Amino acid sequence: MGWVAGPILVLLCAWVTLFTSLLLADCFAVEGKIHRTYSGCVGAVFGRTGFHASAWLQHASLILYALAYTIVAAQSLQTVARSVCEQHNTSSCFDAFWQWALVFGGIQLVLGQLPSLHYFAGISIFGAAMSLTYSATSIGVAAGNLGKLPYGSGTVGGLQLGSRVDKAFDVLNSLGAILFSFNISLILIEVQDTLRHPANPPHGGSDADVVAQARGPIRKMRKAIYISMALMSTIYLAVACFGFACLGAATPYNILTGLTLRLAWRSAFVALITFVACLMPFFQVITGLVGAISFAPITAIFPIELWIRSKRPHRRVRWGLRTLSALAVLVTLATTAGSLQRLVTSWSSFTLFGSN
Repeated sequence: MGWVAGPILVLLCAWVTLFTSLLLADCFAVEGKIHRTYSGCVGAVFGRTGFHASAWLQHASLILYALAYTIVAAQSLQTVARSVCEQHNTSSCFDAFWQWALVFGGIQLVLGQLPSLHYFAGISIFGAAMSLTYSATSIGVAAGNLGKLPYGSGTVGGLQLGSRVDKAFDVLNSLGAILFSFNISLILIEVQDTLRHPANPPHGGSDADVVAQARGPIRKMRKAIYISMALMSTIYLAVACFGFACLGAATPYNILTGLTLRLAWRSAFVALITFVACLMPFFQVITGLVGAISFAPITAIFPIELWIRSKRPHRRVRWGLRTLSALAVLVTLATTAGSLQRLVTSWSSFTLFGSN
């Protein structure tokens, strides 16, 4: 995308996500009841059809997110393996993508048998620490090599790959990847429900009672959204800018390149995700596709409509918000097309269980 469009689009996506996430947080209490899930909030306003539509979209997005993170985990393990092999001049190296995808899938298989993350609360802290470590390492390595590599320091117009059509599809796919990175709406209500708040009032309680009970979690969640979006935007911009300044045209997609029932279903899910990751190890393309598909409905349309129907703002405000929803739909359509085109192109030159 280059030095101009890249940072602008990162900041624009951050602002849209921040704005719609604040609207969604305000809808924690809808129609006189506190809701524990995203689909529950949507169902309270849009009825049974809205509930099922949002639930399907939410869970489909979560499955695609699992696929994307399996791909990047296997790629990162593959990069470490190749680095070790190069340092020791090893001729035979355990560095095939599919091999490390199976290793990571095996780890998920074990962790997937836990009843819930409440039984292993440290996993969330560990995951956040790994993300920060990845980002800090990327920034540090890139900053330490500024001006030392023969790839240039990036360009205003971004990478020039193939024809103008290819360039356009790459830009759209990259925009989808940015949207993927900022999609916090997906589980925002579920996270908000973990904040301490009183139970719903007994039958007959007034809407004012519910609003009063929800005020504390809403205030805390809004503060958390501001802080998290500021941190995410700063880190993403730093990784992108330092990486592009260091590597220029050579910048890669990955900067560092019942118990029985639970056992059966979770094992099958992990096996399926791992197998699909082996079939499509294209992290940039998958993240772009996931971000594109989920952006309009999950991040924009449902939160905006929830807020409009529960808060009943002035007509001009409704018009402005729905214009934003319409723009989000156009972005989703364009970025989905770009990501699908890149997926077809990447898959055409891929060999299953090959070195790739």
